[in-house]
Amino acid sequence: MIIGAVEKQPSENFIIGIDFKDRLGVGETLATPTVTSKNAATGADSSSVILSGAATISGTQVLQRVIAGTSEDRHIVQFKVTTSASPNAIEDELTLSVREY
Repeated sequence: MIIGAVEKQPSENFIIGIDFKDRLGVGETLATPTVTSKNAATGADSSSVILSGAATISGTQVLQRVIAGTSEDRHIVQFKVTTSASPNAIEDELTLSVREY
């Protein structure tokens, strides 16, 4: 489910994330995150273009650094994470629009 949107310029480099606190049960914690991206227009994997490094966990958030991109491209960034209630896994998406101003 797409739960939000982020805009960036091609040269910007920063961290985005999703807070899963409302999706966790009592005492459940995040375990293993995976973040991927795809070009919204073509469906092609864009992870190697837009994402930098491995996803990390900070409390109830999954975080990922985003970089580069081509102006006017839009990407769907998918955040998946397993939890301590194995084999439970949860996921959400953000749209990432790249615009040169």
